[in-house]
Amino acid sequence: MRFVKFLKASMTGAAEQPFDQPITFRLHFDVTNDGDRTVVDGEDTFEAKCIWAPIWDTNIDQVLDELEFGPLTTEGETVIELECEPPDVTRIPDPTGPTAFLVDIRRKGKPFVHVGFNMAIDNKTEEIPEVYTSGKLLTRRVGKCCHRSYTSRDASPTRTDDGGAKVVTPPVSKKHRTEVTTASTIAT
Repeated sequence: MRFVKFLKASMTGAAEQPFDQPITFRLHFDVTNDGDRTVVDGEDTFEAKCIWAPIWDTNIDQVLDELEFGPLTTEGETVIELECEPPDVTRIPDPTGPTAFLVDIRRKGKPFVHVGFNMAIDNKTEEIPEVYTSGKLLTRRVGKCCHRSYTSRDASPTRTDDGGAKVVTPPVSKKHRTEVTTASTIAT
């Protein structure tokens, strides 16, 4: 039996990137044989759904990718690196401004952790097109990252952010081996 706790999420690369490049991020987990964490079976896998959600209009949210990773079996810190395609800019009436990039992680169909990155989308030129037909004129800048974790013992979530806001979680295990794994896309 293994116990898994979500630690944090982070974007890879520069804080500001071209809008039309793939979005690459890392999920950090602590895996141990004991503790107050979600219990997982040795063969458990996790599903991650990546969602682009402009905060001003929920009708244009885009599911960018659905990924599967695991099982998480290496004791200590495990880092999973995921990549998804950028959103289709032609489906967004005005892609500039504040946006959320969300990652919904589930285990056995139940919520495990929800991660949200604040993003600011800017036009690189002074000309503002009437309609954006590609993301080449845009940049995305990563802001704060927050997450909400769910445990198997308690249906209520705990919340935290990358700035160290209060969260009640057990300490990280004493062994700190890091394993970077790339997720595979779920066949549809």
